[in-house]
Amino acid sequence: MSKVTSVGSMFLNTTSLAEIKTPKVNPPIELSIGKTMYDASNNEYTKIDSTTPTKTTLRTKTVMIDGHKFNAKVKQLAGNVNATVNTTDNNITKIKRETNINNVPSGVIGNSDNIVSISDSYRPVYVWYKDGTIYYYSESSIIYLNQFSYSMFFKISKVTVIDLSVFDTSNVTSMSSLFSGCSSLTNLDLGNFDTSNVTNMSSMFSGCSSLTNLDLGNFDTSNVTNMS
Repeated sequence: MSKVTSVGSMFLNTTSLAEIKTPKVNPPIELSIGKTMYDASNNEYTKIDSTTPTKTTLRTKTVMIDGHKFNAKVKQLAGNVNATVNTTDNNITKIKRETNINNVPSGVIGNSDNIVSISDSYRPVYVWYKDGTIYYYSESSIIYLNQFSYSMFFKISKVTVIDLSVFDTSNVTSMSSLFSGCSSLTNLDLGNFDTSNVTNMSSMFSGCSSLTNLDLGNFDTSNVTNMS
């Protein structure tokens, strides 16, 4: 893990940070190997045939779509049907996890227009918009962010709450502009973020002009090559 000495425009226009927690090192993950091998880095079980060299992977991961695709999707659900990743959204104020399937609106489950997970995910992730809030729901207890999660919350200018508690970021390589343009955010807890594989953090917090509390306690920047 490397020490951050220069972050360039990673925090461009971010003011009055009251607290930035220092990074810490996670213990290594051990793999349990037998007839069925568990790959902890990918959360996949691989069944190995004892008589042939072939193997069958049994997927157990739920993975989000690319960050910029998620961004456009939630902006469209919030009322701007022609929105793209570059559209500034003024409707979304919260992004929250829903845990009770009974609270999911009729017509959402099974509707491809509401799915924000990749097609071969273990369980789908559904999103919908109601009264200023984007809700997401999945039967999976862990949701893996896509390798390319750049611009995921880009230009969602009125959002004040983003629930990131269920997201696993261990496979992410790009977090460029992840929160860029979230000018109403005041608090952001990224203490559970695994950034060990991230190479691009450019403009990650650019334009977060209201941010006063930022927890980076778990950040590993050893592989980051771009913080411009």
